[in-house]
Amino acid sequence: MNLTRRRVLKGAAATVAAAGLPVHAWAQADPIKIGVALQLLKVTDLRMRHYYLDAAIRGGATVTVVSGWVMDWQQQQRALSGDSATPAPAAAPGAVPNVDYFRCYVCGRNDNVHTMQPINVHSHCQLAVLDQLLAAYRGDK
Repeated sequence: MNLTRRRVLKGAAATVAAAGLPVHAWAQADPIKIGVALQLLKVTDLRMRHYYLDAAIRGGATVTVVSGWVMDWQQQQRALSGDSATPAPAAAPGAVPNVDYFRCYVCGRNDNVHTMQPINVHSHCQLAVLDQLLAAYRGDK
């Protein structure tokens, strides 16, 4: 084992010990990475820290996985303490279009809805051309 690896392992062991974690269990298993130990330091509840350490040792968790565990734990703690951020208010609803999708735009009836097909029309074309043609067709003008 080279000198750098020994220093890293000693640092990780010291971090685990400073975190109040059982160093003997850490040393007997495959050692966790120093980054994992540093993430576990963020968990202030000793019981949960031991739980996460055991899961990290048994599962070989990466720093990314453990940081996810820590974020979940922190969110749970904020929710329990009532410090959770208040959600942003929902945006005011926009105007609801007055469209009856089951009524034919040409004849105005709502029978045989299964035979209807969507027709794409620009709104300015509808106002300038189609509405006038349909009014003439229906005899509204």
